[in-house]
Amino acid sequence: FIGANGLALDDTMEVITPLNSDSTGSISMFGQRNPATFRGPEGAGVGANFAFGNQDRYRLNLSYLAANASDATAGNGLFNGSNTASAQFVFEPTEKLVFAVEYARKHFTNGDVGVAGGTGSWIADRPFGDNATTSDNLGFQFNWRVANSFQLGGWFGATWANQQNNGSDSAAILNWAVTLGFPDLLREGDTGALIVGMPPKVTFHDRPSLENSDTSLHIEAFYHFPFSEYISITPGGYLITNPGHNDRNANIFVGTLRTTFQF
Repeated sequence: FIGANGLALDDTMEVITPLNSDSTGSISMFGQRNPATFRGPEGAGVGANFAFGNQDRYRLNLSYLAANASDATAGNGLFNGSNTASAQFVFEPTEKLVFAVEYARKHFTNGDVGVAGGTGSWIADRPFGDNATTSDNLGFQFNWRVANSFQLGGWFGATWANQQNNGSDSAAILNWAVTLGFPDLLREGDTGALIVGMPPKVTFHDRPSLENSDTSLHIEAFYHFPFSEYISITPGGYLITNPGHNDRNANIFVGTLRTTFQF
């Protein structure tokens, strides 16, 4: 892959959950893919996918993406601005079972920080405010086609973030999700899903007052129903308990009806 603009982490790396789609998959950002390794600076860069072994059951994916590659001002550009370097190993022992482990090294410049990709608590997203931040991110995901109309999957993500300005504060951030997929449940082409997970949560911070002491859960359900090759609808909703990992916040429920037109 060579991209001058618009190249994303889930273009160069494999998201093995079937829910990773803005138009037909999860109705939330968090439900689509692991934010620890699949959300970060992206835009321009390069990537390479390698497959080997019997029936390409082993795969290695590499990429380097930069958010402001075309900006020649100080603190921007291909190597000095916000960027993500990633490596992923995928193992598919059978046609129904696949595992993946990935590592991403992210750098965020001053004022351009989004460690959790906007999916967790505000502290998880900006553990050191707008100060430049680097993070080491480790992810694991799997998906198992148990039956023709049932898939079990999920992921786990761990982030170790470090401040780069005026101090050496560090923080640890965790997230996880379990996904249940029901392809062709009522008829061929339909997709139902249930997602339960914990959005990114600060489990350690050098400043203990910034740790998330409570736990938020993301509970989501949706059903993708195509009318034709060109039009589909997806009714669904999700519940966020203790939003922001704070039990003083009232639970939030979001209901939606997504209509997708494809041409």
